[in-house]
Amino acid sequence: MKKIKLLIISLVLLLTPVMIFATSQAALADANSDVKAGITAANSTGGPSIDAIIATGLNLFSFVIGVVAVIMIMIAGFRFITANGDANQVSGARTAIIYAIVGLAVVALAQIIVQFVLKKVTGH
Repeated sequence: MKKIKLLIISLVLLLTPVMIFATSQAALADANSDVKAGITAANSTGGPSIDAIIATGLNLFSFVIGVVAVIMIMIAGFRFITANGDANQVSGARTAIIYAIVGLAVVALAQIIVQFVLKKVTGH
């Protein structure tokens, strides 16, 4: 049982940098395209459109929250590994991982809802 836990924790810790890199590249690409769209809108209408501002702000917010959540998962994983079987420390680390994952899910759902609303409001 301990070997399985150690294997799972090792895999999570090894895959975390990959997730950080993939998340950051996708978020930066989205933010870059939103900035370009905002610049294009600013050049054509005299100012950035509200949907471009909201989309850029949401992407930046999602990126920051994603990085913080991944860092929290890494810290909680380290706490989990170094708990040495102490039930309180294991429980605290497990709770921190669950909260970080729930936070990522909330941010993802917020992104989906805002994008849906923007599409309905602007008609794009």
